Amino acid sequence: MRAFSEPARELKPAMPSSTSPLHHEVARLYTEHHGWLHGWLRRRLGDVHQAGDLAHDTFLRLLARQEPVSAREPKAFLTTVEARREN
Repeated sequence: MRAFSEPARELKPAMPSSTSPLHHEVARLYTEHHGWLHGWLRRRLGDVHQAGDLAHDTFLRLLARQEPVSAREPKAFLTTVEARREN
């Protein structure tokens, strides 16, 4: 039996090393408030999987924004972003 070996592939980072201020702000919001948002959605919807999907979508919408995130009240801000999904 012949051994087959592929050349080693270089791993690329998930995010570029020079990320925008928006990405830093969304990363901070995610780190500090994702668990809270997921729990809030889980209680509201009664479905842990749907809550996870919607929490994920909320942060993706924030990353797609053109303007910076300036959330003085992060939990209120995140629930507003989530509520706008329904409209």
